[in-house]
Amino acid sequence: MVLRKSCLLFLLFFLFVNLQAQESSDQQLASYYYQNKEYEKAILYYKKLYIAEPSDVFFDALLNCYINTEQYKQAEKLAKQHLKNQKTLSAKLSLAKVYSASSNQKKEQALYQSLYDDLGENPTEIIQLNEELKSLQQYDVALKVLEKADQKLKGSYPFNTYKAELYELKKDYSSMIDEYLNLLEVNENYISQVQASLASSDGFEKNSPQSTILKEKLLKKVQKKPNQIMYSELLIWILLKEKNYNMAFIQSKALDKRFKEKGDRMVEFAQMAIENKQYDYAIKTYNYLLEKGEQSPYYNYANRKLLSAYKQKITTQRGVSLEEIQQLKIKYLELIESNRLNRSKRAQAIQELAEIEAKYLNQSALAIDRLGALINQSGLAADFKARCKIDMADYMIFEDRIWDAALNYAQVEKAFKYDKIGEQAKLKSAKVAYYTGEFKWAKAQLDVLKGSTSKLIANDAMWLSVIITDNMTKDSTHKALKLFSKADLLIHQHKYKQAIQCLDSILIIDAEHPLRDDIYFKRYELDYLQKNYVQAAAYLQKIVDDHSEDILADNALFKLAELNENQLLAPDKAADLYFKLLESYPSSVLGVEARKRFRTLQEKIN
Repeated sequence: MVLRKSCLLFLLFFLFVNLQAQESSDQQLASYYYQNKEYEKAILYYKKLYIAEPSDVFFDALLNCYINTEQYKQAEKLAKQHLKNQKTLSAKLSLAKVYSASSNQKKEQALYQSLYDDLGENPTEIIQLNEELKSLQQYDVALKVLEKADQKLKGSYPFNTYKAELYELKKDYSSMIDEYLNLLEVNENYISQVQASLASSDGFEKNSPQSTILKEKLLKKVQKKPNQIMYSELLIWILLKEKNYNMAFIQSKALDKRFKEKGDRMVEFAQMAIENKQYDYAIKTYNYLLEKGEQSPYYNYANRKLLSAYKQKITTQRGVSLEEIQQLKIKYLELIESNRLNRSKRAQAIQELAEIEAKYLNQSALAIDRLGALINQSGLAADFKARCKIDMADYMIFEDRIWDAALNYAQVEKAFKYDKIGEQAKLKSAKVAYYTGEFKWAKAQLDVLKGSTSKLIANDAMWLSVIITDNMTKDSTHKALKLFSKADLLIHQHKYKQAIQCLDSILIIDAEHPLRDDIYFKRYELDYLQKNYVQAAAYLQKIVDDHSEDILADNALFKLAELNENQLLAPDKAADLYFKLLESYPSSVLGVEARKRFRTLQEKIN
């Protein structure tokens, strides 16, 4: 008896497992035929599956098979049976789908009318109906439903964004924008949602029809309702999105004045201008904030930021006149001599002024004196003084005071032996030895710095160490290496013509010299410093094309991408170059940054 019972249980289990396996096999075959558009074969399996388990998944697949094979009567019969079982909105609209496919407009419209007539007051159900109709591309029916919903709910639930999406699908951009603006009428706090919706909408490029319509409507709203700030804010937003900084500045300034604001909006605008390298607009904004007078909460802030914006403009943009640089020096002196800065901020301003004097006004001796006085001043942080000493040593090299520079670097290195500042001083000290032909000592210091926690210091040390190693072994006289290091020194001293002569003389001696790719990289640096960006890019391209296996290849590719992104304003090419770096040099230390910039550019381009 027990044995018989065990056998029966085993048989039942075997049948269950076999049935499960059969169902799994049927499902796989059904899916296979469906994916391959062999709908007649798929029907055989989906019918069995649906009878065994009348789920939405099997129903949808079977219904699509019938429609795709034009078996509309079977499709209608299936949809009606499913509706009888499910009684859901989705099931009802599946029947509408059959009528649409079979061009039975009378029944299709009657079904939509019944949905319209039976519309309730539950927003969730209304939104679901809208989404179902949208998926069936019944945009006019969906709009009609939402209009009725507005009437029934008497505006207690805003359906504007849903209507706007439908109008966008209909390419009725004027109505789409009206819905978004109507939403702001309901509550101005919806502005972030409206901005996000417009940002994700297609076709809002500069001067596109959609963008033009939006600006025209917003300008009318601003004129008609000047006290409703959200319209002006949305207008500023679209202007900035289009990089129309001039009009955005005018509108921001008008808002600041109209509402007697303290300047918060203008500070945000200036910061955005700085981030996008629009330094002239940042300067205009900070000057406007200064015009508010010393009682303004942003007066001192604007003073400091104005100088910072001028400085960034001078150091990054072409065509800055000597007069502009001299005016910036005067502004620094005025700020330093005023009583508006505390001790540390004043010291920082002096350090920045010294940089301008040494690097852009050929006044390195004056810069050295300023920094020397700062270093001897009490009450300043030791690390700040160390940075000033490094700067002072840099400017001493401008004056050919090489050994004085070396002494100052050594002092910082000793005082900050286990700090990044100390490593920076050690690298510069090694470079002094390299400039003066002390290659063995320089290499010994550089080899230590290869293990620096700072990637920048480690990379610079590795690059210079490789140059020294490769060229010391191949040329016992070190003639080419001495010329190359002399060119490096001349570049540091801003003696660019003499540096070019040194570099060219190496290739005159030997056109195929192993330093050729390093010379091209130096020529890139020289052109970049002189803001000859097209020529700078050409030298980098030579390295990418002719020296793709050399140590500088990934760096050259990264710099070329950077040039296209920031100076040549070619984002598409920049993105391609960043991607090429990731593809060609997957183990490059520049990979992480290249991937980040590639993604950022892709988002902007798309």
